[in-house]
Amino acid sequence: KTPVLISPSGVGAFPTMSPNQPECAWIFNQDYMIEPMGREVRLTFESGFSLLLNVSAHTIKRQKSRLIETLYYYSGGRDPVHH
Repeated sequence: KTPVLISPSGVGAFPTMSPNQPECAWIFNQDYMIEPMGREVRLTFESGFSLLLNVSAHTIKRQKSRLIETLYYYSGGRDPVHH
């Protein structure tokens, strides 16, 4: 579930699961609140829009972390994984 860099100026997205799965959602790097709901998670964005996803809060946090590392690496910061 590799994140996608859209622009080195800080725009990227990550998939919630394999992009081959119909339930896959792509989450862009913007602010949202994570509300665990058993085996699902609700993301609530600043606009008030919320999205219920069939993935765990842990998966969302891990994917967001990978996206942040990718954005940092390609913005010139380097070294998220000792490169």
